Amino acid sequence: MTSEPPIMTGPLLFLDDVENDVLQLSALFIAANGERPEPIERADGVHAAEIVAEYDHATVWRMRFNLPAGRPSSYDWNGQSYLVASDFHGDMRIAYVSCNGEEIGDLEREGFERNAMWARLREDHRSAPFSLLLHGGDQVYADQCTEGHPLSEDWPEHIPRDHSRTDLADLRHHLRERFLERYTALYRAPEFAWIAARVPSLMQWDDHDICDGWGSLPRSKTYSPVGQTLFDVARECFLTFQHAAVDGDLPGRFHDPTGLHLGWSVRTAGLRILAPDMRSERTRRAIMGESGWAMMRAEAMTSVQGHTFLMSSVPLLGPRLSVLEALMVAIPRMQKYEDDLRDQWQSRAHP
Repeated sequence: MTSEPPIMTGPLLFLDDVENDVLQLSALFIAANGERPEPIERADGVHAAEIVAEYDHATVWRMRFNLPAGRPSSYDWNGQSYLVASDFHGDMRIAYVSCNGEEIGDLEREGFERNAMWARLREDHRSAPFSLLLHGGDQVYADQCTEGHPLSEDWPEHIPRDHSRTDLADLRHHLRERFLERYTALYRAPEFAWIAARVPSLMQWDDHDICDGWGSLPRSKTYSPVGQTLFDVARECFLTFQHAAVDGDLPGRFHDPTGLHLGWSVRTAGLRILAPDMRSERTRRAIMGESGWAMMRAEAMTSVQGHTFLMSSVPLLGPRLSVLEALMVAIPRMQKYEDDLRDQWQSRAHP
């Protein structure tokens, strides 16, 4: 992978919120520096792009616009019309995806093999359109982003203790560029790009959007300056590339405008989609912090018509494997798998 300027990537649709029978949408674009995407055109006017983030050779742009929530609609960009199944009043077809990749060598695979499921989903949409695309976690496998820098090359097994602010700033720059490369490579894949331009996405992150096992790793790793730099960059890129947002300007569906946790909910006439954040406040003994639980208590007290769809990026149901988990801790060769069991609601650490 290199930091060469990307070809124009986008539009990628995100659902910001549903309010007053209107879908509030964002369209994300990734372009080479100096290249600005054409505006989106709708019956209500022209919607110009604004900068969301800047990198060495690329700029991330966003356009916000609305579509009616009561009927199918469309928007125009760069001479092409994009149909959107934006009728949220009746029965909706919703696609659910997760785990978009592999830990090692994900981007080296042949595109037709790597994106086979996206191609199938594209054909499903052509047969019967989806109104929403829910992403349940691990939208990217960012584990290899730590490679190539002396402070993070051996993460998380070995973390250098002697480093300066300049070293950490250099690590931040390295990680931002690597995350950009990974997101750009995934988002420009034709199979994904086609459906992402026509079906609004809602995304919830998981550990691989940061690094394998984040939150289940020892505190000495995650709370180290290197670990916190990794988390800060992953969080920034999560907002940029999975929500078309930045701190201080989060869509209305987020419960905490300050972004202490990134849980959100969306309500339509007969459906609530509820996605708590199970990473921002994560520790080895708590899947969510007080801010995240406050959101869940508030949602539990809210009267909602119809159904609630709860998204849990952490496995919610399954066998209690406490004995196996304890054995893994005791066996050095098995300790690398401990985080996979700790990363479940049923872990002995989370009763």
